Amino acid sequence: MVDSEAAEPLPADWTKRPEAVILILFATLLVLWQIYLDLSEIDVENSLSGRKLAQRLGVSYSTIARRREQASFGEWSKSLDPDGIAWVYSDGRFMPLF
Repeated sequence: MVDSEAAEPLPADWTKRPEAVILILFATLLVLWQIYLDLSEIDVENSLSGRKLAQRLGVSYSTIARRREQASFGEWSKSLDPDGIAWVYSDGRFMPLF
């Protein structure tokens, strides 16, 4: 006589499944990275790459790269910016000084 009800497998412990552990670790890292970005001082939304700033100021990228370390960069960029914004170079990005 065959039992008509098939035995359901017991649910596996998720910690024994490497793909589940990796997925949870990945999701945790994404959340922590987002928290880090939110708390960091770098304003990614308002920052520009060197090429974008060069376009905004109407100069070449090489001019930006050459001048970015000079103390007068903020005043120089302000004189060329269409909105009169001074820019500073920090952590590989150019950020506005409001």
